[in-house]
Amino acid sequence: MSFAHGLRPEFRFPNGLFNKLLDDNVNGKSVRILAAWYSTQTCSVKWSGVTSLRFRIGNETRQGGVISLYLFARYIRELLGSVRNTCIGCFVGDVCMNILAYAYDIVVLAPSWHALQSLLNVLHSQSFLIDMSCNVNKTLHDV
Repeated sequence: MSFAHGLRPEFRFPNGLFNKLLDDNVNGKSVRILAAWYSTQTCSVKWSGVTSLRFRIGNETRQGGVISLYLFARYIRELLGSVRNTCIGCFVGDVCMNILAYAYDIVVLAPSWHALQSLLNVLHSQSFLIDMSCNVNKTLHDV
């Protein structure tokens, strides 16, 4: 028997992401463009010839945007590594399978409820460090 817990992370890209990109030697001009794109956008709405006041657009991930997947993957790299390094999970041969991530979904795999709780504790502490929360309304578990 194994347990799986699916998570749907929700977060905004704080400056920490852009520092990680710089640490990875991404061109500084490119990082500045991304930082401005995710932090300073404003817009207005025009309806029946009347234009609203300008308002700020939040810097949440733009799901469906091609670049967002890469940014999200980079943003959670250390979080995934921390869970993976626990070596708590379901083994396929000599390989420990305990966390899978695709697009904006994360699946945690564990051989028992106790092991699952241990992995979720690691995930929670790492999520706190990067200012990421999980939407409990989109979170599920399966046995």
